[in-house]
Amino acid sequence: MATPEEVTEALTRVTAALPGGGEDRPGQLQMAHAVTRAIEEKQHLVVQAGTGTGKSLAYLIPCVLAGVTCVVATATKALQDQLAGKDLPFLAAHLGRPFRFAVLKGRSNYLCLQKGQEIAAREGEEQLDLADADTAELDFEPHPRAWASLSVTASECPGASRCPKGELCRTEAARERAAEADVIVVNTHLYAVHLASGGHLLPPHEVVVFDEAHELEDIVAAAMGVELTASRFTALARSLRSIAGVCRPPSQNSTRSLAAVPTPPGPWRHRPSGCRSHRST
Repeated sequence: MATPEEVTEALTRVTAALPGGGEDRPGQLQMAHAVTRAIEEKQHLVVQAGTGTGKSLAYLIPCVLAGVTCVVATATKALQDQLAGKDLPFLAAHLGRPFRFAVLKGRSNYLCLQKGQEIAAREGEEQLDLADADTAELDFEPHPRAWASLSVTASECPGASRCPKGELCRTEAARERAAEADVIVVNTHLYAVHLASGGHLLPPHEVVVFDEAHELEDIVAAAMGVELTASRFTALARSLRSIAGVCRPPSQNSTRSLAAVPTPPGPWRHRPSGCRSHRST
């Protein structure tokens, strides 16, 4: 673990390399010491600091000097890009201590090479120019529908072992880099999914920093909660009717239509005449 003196010296050295030689920021030093104590004592820490405090360096430097694996979760893509493209490279160049960092995103942010090859076969090989890029590495913003045709979600992916392009998979390569990194940058939604999975999504880590933590509650609630709306009840009613073999169209009132679904006397033994059922065996 790093001492407060080591953190102070490292912070002074790094900030001195900033354009203009940096500036005296007492709040930044105070925060860095608080993060150092929290890591050493394995305690939770909540910090509220205004713009211009230098929060990123105040938590990155203690984490790197402590020698722990740290996940930094950001609420916005702008901060994620700032950390990965500016703050962490700058810190690696001036800290005087080697460390590795990586960015890990959800699967749908990476190009699926298998989908790209299938499109290239139909449209021309120039489509494969995107093979080494995720959405952040493109010099333009792709249309969501166009990108959806070139990417897959976690539920759509068959897994690297079953995919013809599994050995070249961009997502799997990003996961491997993250597993070897000391600092892993993710978005808060991905970390919430990690929690919902029982901790099986991200590599093992000792420290997690939620930057922009004022967004944490809403993001975790959205990722781990269930939203019940009228349309979901209507969809459920349709599914139950299909299972029960009831042909009557759904009511406009979703709650009443759900309550109107009868329970068949036995699985698939009786159904109203004229109804068709689809049973798989």
